[in-house]
Amino acid sequence: MANDWRSAYFQQAKSDYSILLKLKEINDVPLCQKLHYLQMTTEKMSKSFLTPVGGDQHKQTHDALVRFLQSAKTRSDLRRECNFATAPTFVFVAYIQALSPTAQAIENLSPEGASHPNPEYPWKTGGKIITPFEHDFSDLKLSNPSCYPAVASERSIR
Repeated sequence: MANDWRSAYFQQAKSDYSILLKLKEINDVPLCQKLHYLQMTTEKMSKSFLTPVGGDQHKQTHDALVRFLQSAKTRSDLRRECNFATAPTFVFVAYIQALSPTAQAIENLSPEGASHPNPEYPWKTGGKIITPFEHDFSDLKLSNPSCYPAVASERSIR
């Protein structure tokens, strides 16, 4: 059992990530299911980093990954965990900035907001109802296995 919100978010991110890895290995699992777990994993992992030790529950939103990446630019612990400890700061900042479009695409997978393609709920477009199962999500360019993040180690969030 988690002692605080930060740990709780991290534990759930690890659980979601373990399912994502299992789904990734099964060829006939629909892409929408893999993307759903990708979005949930990154959201909870980000909330674990954004929540201070002993902090309150994060606000009820799916938007956390982009905000986390913005905060990561100034965190030496994350810089070290990403193997940029000896690189100039601008190199790490450029790396984070290069991740931002993909992070925004992952964050946009949440069903929050106006009706739009998402891996969880059907949506309506052009008078037609679309299910996540039938949508190819090719516009997101997230089907590449390198898009599946590794959940950070527990020591990096302490």
